[in-house]
Formats: sequence, C-alpha cells, structure tokens
Amino acid sequence: MKNAWWQRDGGRWHASFAPLAEGAVDVAALLGALRSVGYDGWISFEDFSTAQAQMERTRDNLAFVRSVIQAGTA
Repeated sequence: MKNAWWQRDGGRWHASFAPLAEGAVDVAALLGALRSVGYDGWISFEDFSTAQAQMERTRDNLAFVRSVIQAGTA
C-alpha cells in the first residue's frame, strides 16, 4: 500500500509520493473494499515520502492503519 498526491510544477501536474494518511487514496475505503471481497492476507507498506525518517514513517503508517481498522471504517 502506498499513497501519492498531485502537485503543480511550473504549470504541469505530476504525482509525487505522499505520507500514507495524507495522499489521494482513501485508505479506509481501500481496506473496506479488500474486506468486502474477503481478503484477509498481508498488506505491505511502501512509503517513499520524505517528510519523516524511515522508522518514524513505518511507525506512523502502522498506527494509522490500525486506527482505521479499529475505528471500523475499513
């Protein structure tokens, strides 16, 4: 699982990596869709954003996904 957002650069739009909780993908909807088709396997993170150090990103991504699941929105 990864996320991205659109940014304007000199009049052109391009996608760039975003923190998992902040990008264009609705993570709760994605996890809900996986659950609705019976998926119960592994989900891996691939976060190339650079706003945080790798260990912080990993910790925060895991906490975010757990909070989405515990909130019952997925």
